[in-house]
Amino acid sequence: MSQLDTTMHFSHYSLRASSCKITTLQDMRSWLTRASYTESVGLLYSNNTFDFRRSATVIRLPHVMLPHRFQQLNRVQFSTAFSCYGSWGQLPQGLPADFWELPDDRRLWEEACQVLASFNHLGYLRITIDMMCRLEQHKHPVDASLLLEMLLPLKAVSAKSFVVEVPEDISSVRERLGEVPFLLKWL
Repeated sequence: MSQLDTTMHFSHYSLRASSCKITTLQDMRSWLTRASYTESVGLLYSNNTFDFRRSATVIRLPHVMLPHRFQQLNRVQFSTAFSCYGSWGQLPQGLPADFWELPDDRRLWEEACQVLASFNHLGYLRITIDMMCRLEQHKHPVDASLLLEMLLPLKAVSAKSFVVEVPEDISSVRERLGEVPFLLKWL
């Protein structure tokens, strides 16, 4: 069987598989698939917006992605909600026990913020934090100290464009935060 010409000409570049021994059309397809993947996988991570909903998911990222791919993430959105009932999500008196399954665990929040802080070249980060005490039936004001507890770990995170959205504009929280690397908005 004769060796195939392994030079591929495209409109903007030429590609040669000189180190590969391509003898069949199937070998050529396999080589092209690997070459396409190698060229495009970086774009997948750097050009898409990755959207997360739970602290546990963010914490797992460095464990399920190759380190260099993890660092290629450029655009991240993270929207979550925490309970503001009791110290660890206990519902107030009068609400049924199955009223709401907590969407996120406050005990994991600081670790999730540490993972976000480990990104080296994040271009865009938007974090939306809501509180379950804002539900229509049993609406309560957001506790300023709880909101401050949620925002303080974000001071270690950086991105070229970094916005944090919170449920209410509480001026005392803004004052107690001091300088922050993000733009603070309210929902």
